[in-house]
Amino acid sequence: MTIFDTLRYPISIPPTVEELEALPWDLYIHWLEVEHKSSAIERTTVHRILKEIFTEQPDSQVARNMLKSLTALRKMIAEWNEDEHTGDTTVSD
Repeated sequence: MTIFDTLRYPISIPPTVEELEALPWDLYIHWLEVEHKSSAIERTTVHRILKEIFTEQPDSQVARNMLKSLTALRKMIAEWNEDEHTGDTTVSD
């Protein structure tokens, strides 16, 4: 994946539902499993939780941890090679 591919999947802080939904399914699940030890969180739920954290507790340790998680997601996006992943990328929540 090139720098231009990271522009294809931009992630703001907190990410919008649309940004999360634009991620390939395999990448989204990989991020959840690596960063949150789960693969069963719907994208709308992730958006709602992150929005609450960054709005209500912006200086908390939880917010700092979520920022690290989103930074890891951005790195995963930059390193993601869709040609290597043949899983279903059309599945939605």
